[in-house]
Amino acid sequence: MTFLATAFAFLRRIPWQVYAALAALAALAIIWNVAGNAGEARVEAEVAKTERRAIERAREADSAATGQIEATRDEVEAANERARDAAAGSDDPLADGLRGLR
Repeated sequence: MTFLATAFAFLRRIPWQVYAALAALAALAIIWNVAGNAGEARVEAEVAKTERRAIERAREADSAATGQIEATRDEVEAANERARDAAAGSDDPLADGLRGLR
């Protein structure tokens, strides 16, 4: 008897319940794998959503900071202009310019 014939003879003697149990275990393993992959996809989607929110908040903060910088720059330029005007027609331009900065 050849090896294959011996192997098939052995497999024929195994009860059908063992095959059913093995098939059920294989099905559970496949389901477990698919469910795990779906869970990972949900986590990845949540991470991407959180990243988008973080980027949006960073852009809003950047925009607000830029507006504040421009407002401060305008105030400084206006104060410098007042100081120049005060110092322009004076005998003591340094003192008048410094008084204009107050």
